[in-house]
Amino acid sequence: MRVALTPSARHDLDALDPQVRHRVLRKLEWFVRSDDPLIFAEPLSHSKLGTWRFRIGDWRVTFDVAEDCIVVLRIGNRRDIYR
Repeated sequence: MRVALTPSARHDLDALDPQVRHRVLRKLEWFVRSDDPLIFAEPLSHSKLGTWRFRIGDWRVTFDVAEDCIVVLRIGNRRDIYR
């Protein structure tokens, strides 16, 4: 699998503190390298946010899966991302 970022996700990532950004990217790479990244994901009930989410500490990565690609939709703190 591979990862693609939407413009919104790229903006969210660029706004993060550099240490947090590095942590999120490193963990996303780890998820993608696994045999089945979806075993680490939770399904979301509101489809406007995406279909799945990864939890990376206090940060959430919402995404959809398209063929062999994880399309990251948003990246945000758990307090704010679902609002």
